[in-house]
Amino acid sequence: TMDTDKNITATFTEIPIPQFTLTVSVAGQGSVEVNGTAYTSPITVDEGTVLNLEALAAEGWQFDGWSGDLVSANATENITMDTDKNITATFTEIPISQFTLTVSVVGQGSVEVNGTAYTSPITVDEGTVLSLEAVAESTWGFVNWTINGVEETSNPIDITLDQNVDVISDFEDLTIAINENHLSKIQIFPNPFRNQIVINNLENVERIIISTVVGVMVKDFITNNEASIHIPTNELTKGVYLITLIDSSGQLLVKKLIKN
Repeated sequence: TMDTDKNITATFTEIPIPQFTLTVSVAGQGSVEVNGTAYTSPITVDEGTVLNLEALAAEGWQFDGWSGDLVSANATENITMDTDKNITATFTEIPISQFTLTVSVVGQGSVEVNGTAYTSPITVDEGTVLSLEAVAESTWGFVNWTINGVEETSNPIDITLDQNVDVISDFEDLTIAINENHLSKIQIFPNPFRNQIVINNLENVERIIISTVVGVMVKDFITNNEASIHIPTNELTKGVYLITLIDSSGQLLVKKLIKN
């Protein structure tokens, strides 16, 4: 009621904008950037603010996904802050491939791997380099390696494990090599073989034995004074075999054969 002069003030106050907090946790080895800046502590922003998140895996690790208030497998995501958000970035270690070195010995000798006597298969990470040295017993000599079917004469030798590797270290009896005489004329072929082995010039040879490299006999023949013999091998599995020829005086000739 205007019954006198009146002075009136109208007061207005700003309605506060709600704010919400983003909290990020990391599982594994990696980090998170928010709007291009490394996340170090909870971030509080106005309602409706859009934040860009990027998961960065450490070396040897991979990003698996976001969980909590953001579920996604994408390393980069946007999130709208319409409530408090708790998010976890999970990283897992990238598995390293491993491969196995297996060594067999033909004859009398041993193999050292990185200076230690080989006794059983060795499994290492992909790319590991192993040094192999063949050590012959007295009166025996190193002949060659057979590495996944390929012969190599260097000794010692370095092998990079980027696949499973089977190595055969072949030693020969030097006393037999010196006294072979007529046995040196014997022809054994083909090598590698498949369906049969042919042996020529068998004069004075009385017995032929075929065995595995670990000494398991698979064939045993009496030659009956034959000059030549064809030995069927269809039933033999792929691998390395030893063929031993014994003459009438008991002298031995041992050769390594490979079946493909």
